[in-house]
Amino acid sequence: MSAAWFWATKGLSTLADAGQFDKITQRINGGQNGAADRQALYARAHKVLA
Repeated sequence: MSAAWFWATKGLSTLADAGQFDKITQRINGGQNGAADRQALYARAHKVLA
């Protein structure tokens, strides 16, 4: 529930709907460390789920 609260209070659904991966990463981590790895995992998951 804490993750859902964090997601909602940071307005991340709006960014996710707009495909703003970099902005989501910035709001969660305060930077872009590890963003390339997360982007690759996201792309892989998207292929499986779409």
